[in-house]
Amino acid sequence: MVRALFLSFMLLWSSLVLAQDWKVGDAAVFRAEHALGVPLHREPRPSLVGRALDGSEAKIVAIQPNSRWVQVETPGGLQAWVLARYLAAQTTPNPGPSTRESAAATSAVWTSPDECRSRVANGERLVKSDDRIRIATWNIRWFPWTSPEREGINTDLDWLSCVLAWMQADVIAVQEILDTRDADFAWATLFDGLKAHMGGNWRVDLQECGDESAQHVGFVWNADRITLSNTRDVWQLNGASMSSDNPCADNLRPGRGAYAKSLSGGADFHIVVAHADSGTKERDFEHRQTALHRLDSVFADLNSQASDADIILLGDLNTMGAQGRADAEGELQLLGQVTSKEAPEYRHLKLTPACTEYFEGVCGWLDHVLVGRTMAEAERTELRLTGYCAESGGAPIRGSMPAAYERLSDHCPVVLDLADQDLD
Repeated sequence: MVRALFLSFMLLWSSLVLAQDWKVGDAAVFRAEHALGVPLHREPRPSLVGRALDGSEAKIVAIQPNSRWVQVETPGGLQAWVLARYLAAQTTPNPGPSTRESAAATSAVWTSPDECRSRVANGERLVKSDDRIRIATWNIRWFPWTSPEREGINTDLDWLSCVLAWMQADVIAVQEILDTRDADFAWATLFDGLKAHMGGNWRVDLQECGDESAQHVGFVWNADRITLSNTRDVWQLNGASMSSDNPCADNLRPGRGAYAKSLSGGADFHIVVAHADSGTKERDFEHRQTALHRLDSVFADLNSQASDADIILLGDLNTMGAQGRADAEGELQLLGQVTSKEAPEYRHLKLTPACTEYFEGVCGWLDHVLVGRTMAEAERTELRLTGYCAESGGAPIRGSMPAAYERLSDHCPVVLDLADQDLD
């Protein structure tokens, strides 16, 4: 009994000291002790009004004398009281990334969150020239769940923010994204992590149609580097849809389109993300082919909003073949043939190794990038594969899959660097 009272006294004393260690104006971050986040209160007593995400930022605006309570203000302007034990000093973001890159660092960032943090903190990045704008595509499996069948195993947001900082992409076309409240919290946590690693003003835009628990496509981008305007669902890229009245027909995804403009070099272009129907049944194959044969219509709609022949279409096109129609290699050939004839005529950029997604230990090329044939900014560019797919060289993986497969995605990111200037 005496020992219990002593411990209780020490905990209370430590809380009081922590509260009085803060000064008005200090920058802080929330440190949650529960998955729901940090309790926020209307007054310096139990009066719950909401919760703050672990790692999100705050500023100290008042301190209750001789108590455990501190009043904070969030970047959104919300003021609330919080117990001081839930706050930690805000660290200064790391300096800008260096141009150092090594095979060891590339492997390390995909090995574990700790390895990634160590390398990124040391200034190591996937090298990008200052005169380039970087675009990526990544199917981040059922973000933020990793899989609806794997209850309790969520996307490792800390690792994901570190990997994205290492990649240095200015805009990422994303697929398999949920639009739930959990996902909103996950984005806030992820963006806080990105800001800590590299700064920036990070935003997300997802398709408008579909149930919140269905897979969505969209864009994640750094608004300090690039603007996206004219965002819209692209119904034509859902092969089951017949018009803009039902872009999510058959619970499939439309595309998502936008007009992108660099804030530094001035490169501008249409950008479209797609996630085609998955499966090897004839119906799945027909949906994919129907979507590809509508690219003329997609370009006409986008160009009516912003006249520009420059366009990039990227995402998970699920080129896996279909029983009785074509094998995977045959569908890849069709992809190049069909898109080369659709306005404004596309180049299907090649990838080595041709491996972007693992299924039962075998890698396939499902994630693609198509660029308008006349797009001068992309004339001399090549795709680059990263992630554990690149580390494996596309070879089959026997036994346990890599940790990044389990905690991030069964797909690997593909990046494209463009000349950051307006050449049209």
